[in-house]
This record gives sequence, C-alpha cells and structure tokens, in this order.
Amino acid sequence: MEEDYQQAVAQAQAERAAEMQRRAMLKQVLDGAAFERMTRIRMSNPELYLKIFKLLIYLYQNGQLKATVGEEELKALAAKLVEKKHEPSITRLQK
Repeated sequence: MEEDYQQAVAQAQAERAAEMQRRAMLKQVLDGAAFERMTRIRMSNPELYLKIFKLLIYLYQNGQLKATVGEEELKALAAKLVEKKHEPSITRLQK
C-alpha cells in the first residue's frame, strides 16, 4: 500500500516536472496571447495540446520558426491538426 502511494507521488512529480519544462519551452516559442490560448487548449483538449506542442517544438528545433508564434498562427495550426469528424447523414427512402 505504501509503495503504491510512493509510486503515485513519484509519477505525479514527474508529470509536473515535464509540464513545467513544456511551459518553459512554449514561453520561448509563443507570444503572450498565444501562450494563454495554449493553456486554454490544455484544459479543454489535452491531446490536441500535446500535438500542437510537439509540432511547435519540432519546428523550433529545425529552425523553421523565424519569430515567436502569434495567436492567429496558433489558431491556424490547431485548425489543421483538428480532425474533421464526418457527421453521419440519415436519408429517408420514400416508398
């Protein structure tokens, strides 16, 4: 029981440290408004947040980002990454 608790605490600390590191990286890449939008994305859609983070860091490390990313550019990136869900359509057959 004690070991499970210690493992859970260690895992929580590791996750917190990783998130702090992600935030520090994002502050270098994003301007203020874009950073705030990323925090809102993190709360509402953690999977999308991680996708955007990985893409931004990849672009940054490869020198493809010339300046900090603004909010409009971030919205465009997010729109490209969001999967378009196909709405099923129901058609009625007339007899």
